[in-house]
Amino acid sequence: MPPSPIQKHKNIFVIIGVALCGLSLLVYFAPYGLRNYLVVREKLNLVNSELDELKKKNQELNDEITLLKTDANYVEKIARQKLGMLKKNELLFEVPEKKSNKE
Repeated sequence: MPPSPIQKHKNIFVIIGVALCGLSLLVYFAPYGLRNYLVVREKLNLVNSELDELKKKNQELNDEITLLKTDANYVEKIARQKLGMLKKNELLFEVPEKKSNKE
């Protein structure tokens, strides 16, 4: 008895299914496949977020440079805070911090 048309189509579907599974594995695990793409995309996202942080920091530094070039009060504030500079006839009193009872 010859194979029925349903049996012929079933064999074709099995062959197509196996071929699609093989092709899917090949696409995923190939050197430039989906897995590699996902890894590279994640790295790109990390680098882009790092770039955004660096751009923000760069803008803050540019703003500070502008203040240092144009704002004498800001320059004075920085000189007092970071360099401990004083105006004429000023005295600096340093008050020691209280020691905690545990020490």
